[in-house]
Amino acid sequence: MKEKLKQDPDLKGLVMGQHGLINWADDDKACYELTLSLIEKAAQYIEGHDKGDRTFGGQKYETLDEESRNEILIRLLPKLRGQVSQVNRFIGTVHVTESVLQFVNSVDAPRLAEIGTSCPDHFLRTKIKPLYVDWHPQKESYEMLIEKLEKGLAAYRADYAAYYEACKRPNSPAMRDPNPTVILIPGLGLIAWGKNKSESRVTAEFYSLAIDVMRASEAISEYQGLPRQEAFDIEYWLLEEAKLKRMPPEKEFARNVVVVIGAGSGIGKASAHRVARESAHVVCADLSEEAARATAQELVDIYGVGIGVAGTGL
Repeated sequence: MKEKLKQDPDLKGLVMGQHGLINWADDDKACYELTLSLIEKAAQYIEGHDKGDRTFGGQKYETLDEESRNEILIRLLPKLRGQVSQVNRFIGTVHVTESVLQFVNSVDAPRLAEIGTSCPDHFLRTKIKPLYVDWHPQKESYEMLIEKLEKGLAAYRADYAAYYEACKRPNSPAMRDPNPTVILIPGLGLIAWGKNKSESRVTAEFYSLAIDVMRASEAISEYQGLPRQEAFDIEYWLLEEAKLKRMPPEKEFARNVVVVIGAGSGIGKASAHRVARESAHVVCADLSEEAARATAQELVDIYGVGIGVAGTGL
Protein backbone atom coordinates (compact mmCIF):
# COMPACT_ATOMS: atom_id res chain seq x y z
CA MET A 1 0.00 0.00 0.00
CA LYS A 2 2.87 2.32 0.82
CA GLU A 3 4.47 1.61 -2.56
CA LYS A 4 1.21 2.30 -4.40
CA LEU A 5 0.89 5.67 -2.66
CA LYS A 6 4.48 6.53 -3.58
CA GLN A 7 3.68 5.74 -7.22
CA ASP A 8 0.51 7.86 -7.15
CA PRO A 9 0.41 10.48 -4.36
CA ASP A 10 -3.09 11.57 -5.47
CA LEU A 11 -4.72 8.26 -4.48
CA LYS A 12 -7.81 8.68 -2.30
CA GLY A 13 -7.90 5.05 -1.23
CA LEU A 14 -7.33 1.42 -2.16
CA VAL A 15 -9.48 -1.66 -2.60
CA MET A 16 -7.68 -4.67 -1.18
CA GLY A 17 -8.52 -8.04 -2.74
CA GLN A 18 -10.61 -10.28 -0.43
CA HIS A 19 -10.47 -7.64 2.28
CA GLY A 20 -12.20 -4.38 1.43
CA LEU A 21 -11.92 -0.64 1.05
CA ILE A 22 -9.57 1.72 2.87
CA ASN A 23 -9.49 5.46 2.17
CA TRP A 24 -8.18 8.58 3.82
CA ALA A 25 -8.57 12.36 4.07
CA ASP A 26 -7.29 15.29 6.14
CA ASP A 27 -9.91 14.98 8.89
CA ASP A 28 -12.40 12.43 10.18
CA LYS A 29 -15.53 14.05 8.68
CA ALA A 30 -13.99 14.30 5.22
CA CYS A 31 -12.76 10.71 5.47
CA TYR A 32 -16.23 9.52 6.50
CA GLU A 33 -17.91 11.38 3.65
CA LEU A 34 -15.37 10.03 1.16
CA THR A 35 -16.04 6.48 2.42
CA LEU A 36 -19.77 6.94 1.84
CA SER A 37 -19.27 8.42 -1.62
CA LEU A 38 -16.96 5.59 -2.73
CA ILE A 39 -19.36 2.94 -1.44
CA GLU A 40 -22.27 4.66 -3.17
CA LYS A 41 -20.32 4.83 -6.41
CA ALA A 42 -19.54 1.11 -6.17
CA ALA A 43 -23.19 0.32 -5.38
CA GLN A 44 -24.37 2.26 -8.44
CA TYR A 45 -21.86 0.42 -10.63
CA ILE A 46 -23.02 -2.96 -9.31
CA GLU A 47 -26.68 -2.00 -9.76
CA GLY A 48 -25.94 -0.96 -13.32
CA HIS A 49 -24.62 -4.46 -14.05
CA ASP A 50 -27.30 -6.38 -12.15
CA LYS A 51 -28.61 -9.34 -14.14
CA GLY A 52 -32.21 -9.03 -12.98
CA ASP A 53 -34.16 -12.23 -13.70
CA ARG A 54 -30.89 -13.90 -14.78
CA THR A 55 -29.26 -13.34 -11.37
CA PHE A 56 -27.68 -16.56 -10.08
CA GLY A 57 -28.49 -18.22 -13.42
CA GLY A 58 -32.23 -17.59 -13.07
CA GLN A 59 -34.84 -19.37 -10.96
CA LYS A 60 -34.96 -23.18 -10.93
CA TYR A 61 -37.56 -23.57 -8.16
CA GLU A 62 -40.51 -21.58 -6.82
CA THR A 63 -41.06 -20.48 -3.24
CA LEU A 64 -43.82 -22.22 -1.32
CA ASP A 65 -46.67 -20.05 -0.07
CA GLU A 66 -46.35 -18.97 3.56
CA GLU A 67 -48.91 -21.46 4.91
CA SER A 68 -47.29 -24.44 3.17
CA ARG A 69 -43.82 -23.27 4.18
CA ASN A 70 -44.81 -22.95 7.84
CA GLU A 71 -46.48 -26.37 7.86
CA ILE A 72 -43.22 -27.94 6.67
CA LEU A 73 -41.03 -25.91 9.03
CA ILE A 74 -43.15 -26.83 12.07
CA ARG A 75 -42.55 -30.51 11.28
CA LEU A 76 -38.95 -30.07 10.14
CA LEU A 77 -37.29 -27.82 12.72
CA PRO A 78 -37.40 -30.10 15.81
CA LYS A 79 -36.07 -33.05 13.81
CA LEU A 80 -33.42 -30.95 12.08
CA ARG A 81 -32.33 -29.43 15.39
CA GLY A 82 -31.75 -32.94 16.72
CA GLN A 83 -29.70 -33.89 13.67
CA VAL A 84 -27.35 -30.87 13.84
CA SER A 85 -27.04 -31.10 17.65
CA GLN A 86 -25.22 -34.43 17.79
CA VAL A 87 -22.03 -32.80 19.14
CA ASN A 88 -23.39 -29.58 20.66
CA ARG A 89 -26.97 -28.41 21.13
CA PHE A 90 -27.95 -25.64 18.73
CA ILE A 91 -30.67 -22.98 18.67
CA GLY A 92 -32.08 -22.11 15.24
CA THR A 93 -33.26 -19.05 13.32
CA VAL A 94 -35.30 -19.19 10.13
CA HIS A 95 -34.41 -16.35 7.77
CA VAL A 96 -36.66 -15.73 4.77
CA THR A 97 -36.16 -12.62 2.64
CA GLU A 98 -36.62 -11.93 -1.05
CA SER A 99 -32.87 -12.08 -1.71
CA VAL A 100 -32.43 -15.32 0.30
CA LEU A 101 -35.29 -16.99 -1.58
CA GLN A 102 -33.98 -15.81 -4.94
CA PHE A 103 -30.64 -17.40 -4.06
CA VAL A 104 -31.83 -20.76 -2.68
CA ASN A 105 -34.27 -21.18 -5.59
CA SER A 106 -31.66 -20.40 -8.26
CA VAL A 107 -29.81 -22.49 -10.82
CA ASP A 108 -26.39 -21.44 -9.52
CA ALA A 109 -27.05 -21.87 -5.77
CA PRO A 110 -25.40 -25.34 -5.53
CA ARG A 111 -22.23 -24.08 -7.27
CA LEU A 112 -21.97 -20.84 -5.30
CA ALA A 113 -22.79 -22.42 -1.93
CA GLU A 114 -20.00 -24.96 -2.44
CA ILE A 115 -17.43 -22.20 -3.05
CA GLY A 116 -17.99 -20.94 0.48
CA THR A 117 -17.74 -17.47 1.90
CA SER A 118 -15.18 -14.83 0.98
CA CYS A 119 -15.01 -12.93 4.28
CA PRO A 120 -13.15 -14.26 7.36
CA ASP A 121 -15.45 -12.33 9.72
CA HIS A 122 -18.42 -14.12 8.19
CA PHE A 123 -17.16 -17.64 7.96
CA LEU A 124 -16.10 -17.88 11.60
CA ARG A 125 -19.89 -17.89 12.15
CA THR A 126 -21.12 -19.56 8.97
CA LYS A 127 -18.27 -22.14 8.71
CA ILE A 128 -16.35 -22.58 5.48
CA LYS A 129 -19.57 -23.27 3.54
CA PRO A 130 -23.29 -23.95 4.08
CA LEU A 131 -25.23 -27.14 3.45
CA TYR A 132 -27.37 -26.77 0.32
CA VAL A 133 -30.20 -29.32 -0.01
CA ASP A 134 -31.31 -29.83 -3.61
CA TRP A 135 -35.01 -30.47 -2.88
CA HIS A 136 -37.86 -29.69 -5.31
CA PRO A 137 -40.52 -27.94 -3.19
CA GLN A 138 -43.33 -28.50 -5.71
CA LYS A 139 -42.58 -32.08 -6.79
CA GLU A 140 -40.87 -33.81 -3.87
CA SER A 141 -42.43 -34.82 -0.55
CA TYR A 142 -41.52 -33.91 3.02
CA GLU A 143 -40.17 -37.46 3.45
CA MET A 144 -37.83 -36.91 0.48
CA LEU A 145 -36.65 -33.68 2.07
CA ILE A 146 -35.80 -35.55 5.30
CA GLU A 147 -33.96 -38.22 3.32
CA LYS A 148 -31.93 -35.64 1.40
CA LEU A 149 -31.14 -33.74 4.59
CA GLU A 150 -29.86 -36.87 6.34
CA LYS A 151 -27.63 -37.75 3.39
CA GLY A 152 -26.50 -34.14 3.04
CA LEU A 153 -25.59 -33.84 6.72
CA ALA A 154 -23.57 -37.07 6.63
CA ALA A 155 -21.71 -35.88 3.52
CA TYR A 156 -21.12 -32.44 5.06
CA ARG A 157 -19.59 -33.91 8.21
CA ALA A 158 -17.33 -36.19 6.17
CA ASP A 159 -16.27 -33.29 3.94
CA TYR A 160 -15.53 -31.10 6.97
CA ALA A 161 -13.39 -33.85 8.52
CA ALA A 162 -11.50 -34.22 5.21
CA TYR A 163 -10.96 -30.44 5.08
CA TYR A 164 -9.57 -30.54 8.63
CA GLU A 165 -7.23 -33.46 7.90
CA ALA A 166 -5.96 -31.90 4.67
CA CYS A 167 -5.26 -28.47 6.16
CA LYS A 168 -4.32 -29.05 9.80
CA ARG A 169 -0.91 -27.96 11.14
CA PRO A 170 1.18 -29.86 13.71
CA ASN A 171 -0.07 -27.47 16.44
CA SER A 172 -3.66 -27.06 15.23
CA PRO A 173 -6.45 -27.30 17.84
CA ALA A 174 -8.66 -30.41 17.74
CA MET A 175 -11.38 -30.51 15.10
CA ARG A 176 -14.47 -28.54 16.05
CA ASP A 177 -18.13 -29.46 15.58
CA PRO A 178 -18.42 -30.71 11.97
CA ASN A 179 -22.13 -29.87 11.59
CA PRO A 180 -23.23 -26.97 9.36
CA THR A 181 -24.40 -23.70 10.89
CA VAL A 182 -26.21 -22.60 7.71
CA ILE A 183 -28.68 -24.80 5.80
CA LEU A 184 -30.21 -23.65 2.50
CA ILE A 185 -33.42 -25.26 1.22
CA PRO A 186 -35.23 -24.25 -2.01
CA GLY A 187 -38.77 -23.04 -1.43
CA LEU A 188 -38.16 -22.63 2.33
CA GLY A 189 -35.19 -20.28 2.81
CA LEU A 190 -32.22 -20.22 5.18
CA ILE A 191 -31.98 -21.92 8.58
CA ALA A 192 -29.05 -20.81 10.77
CA TRP A 193 -27.76 -22.42 13.96
CA GLY A 194 -25.81 -21.14 16.96
CA LYS A 195 -25.25 -21.74 20.67
CA ASN A 196 -28.05 -19.27 21.45
CA LYS A 197 -30.69 -17.23 19.65
CA SER A 198 -28.45 -14.19 19.27
CA GLU A 199 -25.67 -16.21 17.65
CA SER A 200 -28.01 -17.94 15.20
CA ARG A 201 -29.57 -14.58 14.27
CA VAL A 202 -26.16 -13.10 13.53
CA THR A 203 -25.16 -16.19 11.53
CA ALA A 204 -28.32 -15.83 9.43
CA GLU A 205 -27.58 -12.16 8.82
CA PHE A 206 -23.96 -12.87 7.90
CA TYR A 207 -24.90 -15.43 5.28
CA SER A 208 -27.57 -13.14 3.85
CA LEU A 209 -24.78 -10.56 3.42
CA ALA A 210 -22.62 -13.23 1.76
CA ILE A 211 -25.47 -13.72 -0.74
CA ASP A 212 -25.32 -10.00 -1.54
CA VAL A 213 -21.57 -10.31 -2.14
CA MET A 214 -22.17 -13.24 -4.51
CA ARG A 215 -24.84 -11.27 -6.37
CA ALA A 216 -22.47 -8.33 -6.89
CA SER A 217 -19.50 -10.53 -7.83
CA GLU A 218 -21.48 -12.56 -10.35
CA ALA A 219 -22.97 -9.37 -11.85
CA ILE A 220 -19.51 -7.98 -12.62
CA SER A 221 -17.29 -11.04 -12.96
CA GLU A 222 -17.14 -14.34 -11.03
CA TYR A 223 -17.49 -15.02 -7.32
CA GLN A 224 -14.44 -16.41 -5.50
CA GLY A 225 -14.15 -17.76 -1.97
CA LEU A 226 -11.16 -17.96 0.33
CA PRO A 227 -8.57 -20.65 -0.49
CA ARG A 228 -9.25 -23.60 1.82
CA GLN A 229 -5.86 -23.50 3.54
CA GLU A 230 -6.18 -19.78 4.19
CA ALA A 231 -9.71 -20.33 5.51
CA PHE A 232 -8.49 -23.12 7.79
CA ASP A 233 -5.66 -21.01 9.18
CA ILE A 234 -8.18 -18.34 10.13
CA GLU A 235 -10.75 -20.76 11.57
CA TYR A 236 -8.12 -22.63 13.63
CA TRP A 237 -5.93 -19.62 14.43
CA LEU A 238 -4.31 -20.25 17.83
CA LEU A 239 -5.32 -16.80 19.06
CA GLU A 240 -8.94 -17.58 18.16
CA GLU A 241 -8.66 -20.87 20.07
CA ALA A 242 -7.24 -19.05 23.10
CA LYS A 243 -10.16 -16.63 22.98
CA LEU A 244 -12.67 -19.52 22.89
CA LYS A 245 -11.01 -21.18 25.88
CA ARG A 246 -11.29 -17.97 27.90
CA MET A 247 -15.05 -17.75 27.42
CA PRO A 248 -16.94 -18.16 30.72
CA PRO A 249 -18.46 -21.64 31.26
CA GLU A 250 -22.01 -22.02 29.99
CA LYS A 251 -24.80 -22.14 32.57
CA GLU A 252 -26.89 -25.23 33.31
CA PHE A 253 -29.69 -24.63 30.79
CA ALA A 254 -27.63 -22.94 28.05
CA ARG A 255 -28.50 -24.21 24.54
CA ASN A 256 -31.81 -25.64 25.86
CA VAL A 257 -35.38 -24.62 25.04
CA VAL A 258 -37.56 -24.90 28.15
CA VAL A 259 -41.36 -24.80 27.91
CA VAL A 260 -42.93 -23.65 31.20
CA ILE A 261 -46.61 -24.60 31.60
CA GLY A 262 -48.55 -22.18 33.78
CA ALA A 263 -45.88 -19.51 33.42
CA GLY A 264 -48.40 -16.72 33.96
CA SER A 265 -48.36 -16.85 37.76
CA GLY A 266 -47.20 -18.60 40.92
CA ILE A 267 -44.81 -21.53 40.70
CA GLY A 268 -44.87 -21.40 36.89
CA LYS A 269 -43.74 -17.77 36.77
CA ALA A 270 -41.04 -18.46 39.38
CA SER A 271 -39.87 -21.46 37.34
CA ALA A 272 -39.69 -19.37 34.15
CA HIS A 273 -37.49 -16.82 35.91
CA ARG A 274 -35.35 -19.57 37.48
CA VAL A 275 -34.50 -21.37 34.25
CA ALA A 276 -33.97 -18.06 32.44
CA ARG A 277 -31.28 -17.19 35.00
CA GLU A 278 -29.54 -20.39 33.92
CA SER A 279 -29.54 -19.24 30.24
CA ALA A 280 -32.57 -21.26 29.06
CA HIS A 281 -34.51 -20.15 26.01
CA VAL A 282 -37.94 -19.95 27.66
CA VAL A 283 -41.37 -20.56 26.13
CA CYS A 284 -44.10 -19.23 28.44
CA ALA A 285 -47.39 -21.12 28.19
CA ASP A 286 -50.55 -20.46 30.21
CA LEU A 287 -54.35 -20.75 29.95
CA SER A 288 -54.28 -16.94 30.04
CA GLU A 289 -52.41 -15.64 27.00
CA GLU A 290 -52.22 -12.21 28.62
CA ALA A 291 -50.53 -13.64 31.73
CA ALA A 292 -48.08 -15.71 29.62
CA ARG A 293 -47.15 -12.62 27.59
CA ALA A 294 -46.66 -10.61 30.78
CA THR A 295 -44.16 -13.15 32.15
CA ALA A 296 -42.40 -13.33 28.79
CA GLN A 297 -42.12 -9.53 28.75
CA GLU A 298 -40.64 -9.58 32.26
CA LEU A 299 -37.91 -11.92 30.99
CA VAL A 300 -37.26 -9.72 27.95
CA ASP A 301 -37.03 -6.65 30.20
CA ILE A 302 -34.40 -8.41 32.33
CA TYR A 303 -32.35 -10.22 29.67
CA GLY A 304 -33.11 -8.29 26.48
CA VAL A 305 -34.04 -9.65 23.08
CA GLY A 306 -30.51 -10.53 22.01
CA ILE A 307 -28.51 -9.14 19.14
CA GLY A 308 -28.78 -9.35 15.38
CA VAL A 309 -31.84 -9.60 13.18
CA ALA A 310 -35.00 -11.08 14.62
CA GLY A 311 -35.34 -13.68 11.89
CA THR A 312 -38.07 -13.41 9.34
CA GLY A 313 -39.56 -16.90 9.55
CA LEU A 314 -41.06 -18.77 12.51
